[in-house]
Amino acid sequence: MKILKTKSHSENGLRLGFWRRNWKKTWFRILTILIGLALIGVISWLLTGYSLAKRIFTVNFSGGSQLLKLLTHSTDPLKGQSDGRVNVLLLGYGGTGHDGPYLTDTIQLVSIDTKNNKVAMISLPRDLYVETKNPYYAGKINALYTLGKPVDPKSKYDSAALVEDEVSTITGLPIHYYASLDFDGFKKAIDQVDGIDLTVDRTFTDYEYPADKGDGFLPPQTFKSGPQHMDGARALIYTRSRHSAGGEGSDFARSLRQQKVLAAFKTKLTSSGMLDNPARVLSLIDVLSSSLRTDMQPTEIKALATLLKGVDTSNVISKTLDNSPEGLLADFNNSDEIYYLKPRAGVNNWSQIQNLAKNIFNSQNTINYAAKIEILNGSQISGQASSLAAALKNYGFTNVSVDKSTVVSQTVIYDYTDGAQKSTLDFLADKLDCSVIKKSKTDSINYDISIVLGNNYKDISGALKESSLKQSGT
Repeated sequence: MKILKTKSHSENGLRLGFWRRNWKKTWFRILTILIGLALIGVISWLLTGYSLAKRIFTVNFSGGSQLLKLLTHSTDPLKGQSDGRVNVLLLGYGGTGHDGPYLTDTIQLVSIDTKNNKVAMISLPRDLYVETKNPYYAGKINALYTLGKPVDPKSKYDSAALVEDEVSTITGLPIHYYASLDFDGFKKAIDQVDGIDLTVDRTFTDYEYPADKGDGFLPPQTFKSGPQHMDGARALIYTRSRHSAGGEGSDFARSLRQQKVLAAFKTKLTSSGMLDNPARVLSLIDVLSSSLRTDMQPTEIKALATLLKGVDTSNVISKTLDNSPEGLLADFNNSDEIYYLKPRAGVNNWSQIQNLAKNIFNSQNTINYAAKIEILNGSQISGQASSLAAALKNYGFTNVSVDKSTVVSQTVIYDYTDGAQKSTLDFLADKLDCSVIKKSKTDSINYDISIVLGNNYKDISGALKESSLKQSGT
C-alpha cells in the first residue's frame, strides 16, 4: 500500500509566506507592463497627432504640449479677446484637380464680439480690385494667395499673410487668425460632424455645376426651399453654385449661402461635443491634415469653439460687400478690360467699408450711404443743391435728389427716421455745420432726410472731395 505524504503545517506556512512576501512584486510587475503599454499607446497617439498637426498649424506650433493641453481640457487666451473683439479670416479654394486651384474664391471675415456674445460675418467678393506694394500687384483679390508660399515656393512672402494684410487694410480691423481650406477638406469636415442642418431660403436649380476635375457638368442640381440636412458633398455644391436663374445665380448670393453653411457647421461642431473628445479631435486633424492650414494653435481653436458656444447662431450678423443700389461696391473695368469691383467711393477708398466693419455690431454708429436724401435749395444762389448732391454722391451716397425751396436764412436738416440713422445725421450736420430737427414722416414723404440750404450755406463740395481723396490715400 502506497503511503501518501502530506505537507506539514510548517511546510505550508513557508510556501504561504513566500507568496505573501512576493505578491506585491508580482502585481507591481504586471501593473508596470500595463502602464508601459498604455504609455506606448499615448506616445504613439501624440506622435501621430503631432505629425498630422504640423501640416495644419503653420505658425509656432508647440507640438506635444498643445495636444496634452487638449487632453487636460486646457485652453489658451485668444488674441484680441482682452480688447473685446476677435477677427478670424476664412479662405476657401479649390485645391488640386480644380481650375485655378489656389484662387481664394471664398473670403469671409468672422468677427466675434467677446463681451456681448455676438458674431458678424463680412463676405468679400473675389472680383474686388486691390493694389499692393510688397509684392507689387494690381488685380483681383482672389489671386493674392497665389503670390506667396507655399503656393509659390520661390516667393519670399507668405500666402495667408498677403491676404490677411489686405483684408485688414480694406476693413480697418486687425486680423488675429486665419484658416484656409480646400474643397476636399470642406466636404470631409462636414462629414466628420455627420452633416449640417440649415434652411434653404428659396428654391433654385444650377444647370451648369462643374463636375470634378473640370470634366463637364453634373446633372442639374436642385435645392428646394425649407429645412435641409446636407452631407459634405451636398453642402459644397450648395455653397459653390452660381449658375442658377434668378437671384441665387450671383457671387453675392453664393457668399450669403457660404455664411449660412459656416453658421450651421459652427452649431453642429459646438453642440456635438467633438472638441471635448480628444479621439474625435485627432480624427478631425487626420482627415483635414492635407486640406487645412491655420496659424491658430489647437488650444486656441478649442477656446474659440468654447466662446462660440454662447453665441445665438440665429442672430449672426451677415454682410456681403456687393454692387447693389444700396451696396458699397461698383462695377469697374481697368485698362486691361477685365471685370472688377471697386469701392463706390473710389479705387482704394475703403472708408465706407471700414465704417461698416468697425460699427457692424452697432448699426446706430454706421453711416447709411443708401439713405434717401432730399436737398432743397433755399439759398439765393442757384445750383447749390445740385453741387452738394454731386459731392455727396461722389462721397458714396447713392440716393440723393434735389428740388427748390422758398428762401430761408439758416441751413437745417430734417430727420424723418426718428433718430434711427444717427451716424448719417451726425455726419451731415458736422459737414454742413447746422442743426437737426426731428419730424414725423407722412405718406407723402418718400425720403429719410431732408436738407434745406439757407442763405448762410457755404459750399462744402470741395471739402467733401478732399476728404474722400484722403480716405483713398491719393
